[in-house]
Amino acid sequence: MRLLVLDDHLLVAQAVGGLISELCNLELVALCATPDEAIQSITTTEVDLLVTDLDLAGEQPFEVMAVLLQRNPSAKVVVLSGFTAEQTIPPELQAACLAFIDKANAWSELQAVLQDWLQDQSAAAPLDPLLQQRDWECLAPREKRLLLEL
Repeated sequence: MRLLVLDDHLLVAQAVGGLISELCNLELVALCATPDEAIQSITTTEVDLLVTDLDLAGEQPFEVMAVLLQRNPSAKVVVLSGFTAEQTIPPELQAACLAFIDKANAWSELQAVLQDWLQDQSAAAPLDPLLQQRDWECLAPREKRLLLEL
């Protein structure tokens, strides 16, 4: 699964992207500081999950979300905000929103939401035989032998 993180604070984007990609085994394809950068990334790279701040130096990510869903209707969004009680997602984008998480909450809430989503994704999609073959080819001979003995 491919991840794009959008936050106007690069340090926050790097921390969120690095942690999510490591903890949830997602491929981080882009870190973006503006909606325009995110839209450009989405048009050139397939994205399955957008994690975005809701307040981006006065801008909001709703256009980014709409472009993402137009290019990949099954994509999902996690919204992070420090002002969750005051902000809402437009109704037409709510179905794609996995969670609206207050930045004051612990990482565990974000991780739990993503783990549930990933579990649903793996249960719904059969493994790609080409992916399995590539994974097998990456193994050392000893690793292949050990797996065959299991």
